[in-house]
Order: sequence, then C-alpha cells, then structure tokens
Amino acid sequence: MLAAYAALLPAGKWQGDDYLAAWFVGARGWRILLDRIGGWSPRPLAEILSCLYFAASDALDRPLIAPFLAFLWAGVLGTVALAARAAGLRAPLGLAALWFALALLPARPGEMFYWPMGAVAYLPCWAGLAAATALHLGDARRRGAALAAALAAAALSAEIGALTALLYAVLAAAAATSDRSMRPRLRLLLPALCGAAVCLAVLRGRMQGMGEVMDRASGLAGDWPASIRAAAPAFAREAAGIEGLPLAAGIAVKLAVLAGLPPDARLDPPARRLAAVWAVALLIGAGASVALAFHQFGTLCCGRHAALRQGMVLLALAALGAAFGFAALPAAPRRIGLAVALAALLAVRAAPLAAEWRALPAVAEARWRTWGSGLGPGEAMTLTLAPPGGVTNADSLPPGTYARSTDQPFGDTPWYAWGVMARFGKQRLTIAP
Repeated sequence: MLAAYAALLPAGKWQGDDYLAAWFVGARGWRILLDRIGGWSPRPLAEILSCLYFAASDALDRPLIAPFLAFLWAGVLGTVALAARAAGLRAPLGLAALWFALALLPARPGEMFYWPMGAVAYLPCWAGLAAATALHLGDARRRGAALAAALAAAALSAEIGALTALLYAVLAAAAATSDRSMRPRLRLLLPALCGAAVCLAVLRGRMQGMGEVMDRASGLAGDWPASIRAAAPAFAREAAGIEGLPLAAGIAVKLAVLAGLPPDARLDPPARRLAAVWAVALLIGAGASVALAFHQFGTLCCGRHAALRQGMVLLALAALGAAFGFAALPAAPRRIGLAVALAALLAVRAAPLAAEWRALPAVAEARWRTWGSGLGPGEAMTLTLAPPGGVTNADSLPPGTYARSTDQPFGDTPWYAWGVMARFGKQRLTIAP
C-alpha cells in the first residue's frame, strides 16, 4: 500500500502558497521565518522545515517536490517507529507502516501528503500525535520525556496539534489527582506551554477579522454557538464514515480498526485510563477542528484538515482499543479483520491510483514546461497546469493572463499570480489550462 502511494510522490504539485513562500525566503531570508511565526503562521517546527526546503529549492532552481516529500514521509515513519520501539512494542517499523497506510486511505490525501506547503505542517503534526499514541500503548515506565517531545512536536507543527496537546495536558493532569507525585504533571508542562502559546497566537492573530470567509451565506462564520452546533453532527458523520464508502461500510471498517490496531500487550489499569484520556483528547481536538473551520471559513475547509481529522480518529480508535482491553481478544481474528478492512479500502482506491500512475508523465511535462518558461529569458512566462487527479493535490490556480506592476506584494494583482511572477522575476504571466 505504501509503495502504491509513494509511487505518486513525483505527482505532488506546488500551489500559489509555495511560489509565494519561495519568493519570500529568497527575498527576505530567515527574517520571513520570524515574521510568519509571530504572525500568520505560529507553527515553529513547520516553518523551520519550510524555510529550509524553499532555501534549497531557490539555491538549485528546482522544485524538489519528490525528494522533499520523500524526506517528510521517511521522517514520519521513523518518528513513529522510534516511539513504538521506546514503548517496547513489537515490530515497531511494521506498526508505523500500518498506521501510515491507514492515514493515507480514509480521506483524500492530496493536500496533507502531496502538497509541500500542506505536508510540511500536517505530516509532522500527525507524526507527533501518532508517536504519542504509540507511547500510550506500551510500557508506561518508558514514556517520560518521549511523550512530552511527541506532544510538543505536534503542537509546534499545526494549530490542531497544539489544541490537542493542551487538552490532553489538562485532562491527564486531572486524571492523575490521586498520584501524589508531581512528575507526571511536570512532564506535560512543556507540551502544555507550547500548545497554549500557539493557541493564543492564533486567537490574537489569524482569527481576528473575517478575511478568510469562504461561505458567508451559511451564517456560521464568526458565530461560535452556531459553529459548535453545526460541528457536532458534521463531525459525527465524518468520524463514523470513510470517503467513497457507504456509511455502514465505513463504520464496519472502523470497528475492524478498533479491534485490530491495539498491540498484543495488555495495559495495567492506570495505563488503560491514560490511553482513554488520550483518545478523548484526540477526538475532542478533531471535533474542534470542524467547529473552528465553520467559525473561520463559514464551511468545512480543507482536504488537509479532513485527512488529519481522519488520521486522528484512527489513532483514537487504537488508543480506545487498548483502553477497552481488545488486545486480550484472540490475535488471529483481529488481524484477519484488519487485513480485510485494509484490502477493501485499497480496492476502493485502486482506480484513482492507477489513473494517476498513468498521468505521471503528463504531470512531469507540465512542471518542466512551467519551470523552463519561468527560468527562460524575457519578462513573460507561462504556467502550464497539470492534469487533475483524485489522489494527489490539484493544480488549482485559475487560468488567465496577469501582470505584475510592483515589487511589493501584491498591488492590484491576485496574490497567487503575483507570487508565481515574483518567484521567477517575471512581469507577465499566462496560466494555461
């Protein structure tokens, strides 16, 4: 399964954000890192990785999409495997590969797994959450600093990771009231502070104003009570179902995951209680993502958010399975049920995967036409859109002809077109369908 999806890494695409970010890094250097962390994007870990990527891309004048995505995928797998090993779980690399495959399959993975600007935030966030899940399924005596590091990484990668880490720190501290030792609470101080800092930065910055509303007619944007009321049924449907499957089939798959994902080791009562607390934090965090989307955009946005929520739901099922003692059930039926569920999901995804494998040459040709035009002589360039796909991210810039009249963002030019022209030092742009 991983090979089937990894073969599409070269089909990942830059979108308007990537061209603009590449120009900012080239023009302002590391100053842009501080500007973004202190303003629009309080995601220190994601922003550092992003700056390193675009600095390398600018230096080589190449998009480096497949190598960068491969680096992120390998880093995620390695992080989860190391956490599973630290927890004393059996076959840690196999566990990491299984969870990664499950994160790819339930929702459209394009923005979270194939778009560099999306992947740089959401993959490390999921890796931190998955590592924390693995640590909850193993020997509690080995958890310690590793859990704090995993939660802090999730918090410093994306806002939903920050909220989840903060929720867990509060819930776990409350659940440990009978423990006279302060050590469990002190270990959670770092992720709690990271989560609180990111959440406060988002509340004071990006969530002020109505500049990102996509659907004003819904009446949800800016209205907290209405957004929360709308989020409850929307998240319930999303958490129970799987895109492309009937609701009953999605529920059956997730029941198989609930029973099949927990490792064979049985947890003692305190560890089971903490695993349940972690599952609750994951589910509340994912549900809060829906309410926040309604409040910020007036509608659900975007593919990367949906993919991360599905990944969080599946991690919560793994934690709940351990908390409810499903690991005590016979291993063979659990594994067979999980294998059947995975095979069914892959069968549903087989046609889109095959179509995108066949489209790989056309995607590569469109990319190199764009970069050849951008790096060529003259003041004009053409951006050639790649064929749309059902698995990887879309080339979603609107076709048209644009001009750049100023070197200061953005003037009277749409931001995405200005970013493309600025990245290549051009004055005129044609986006060709």
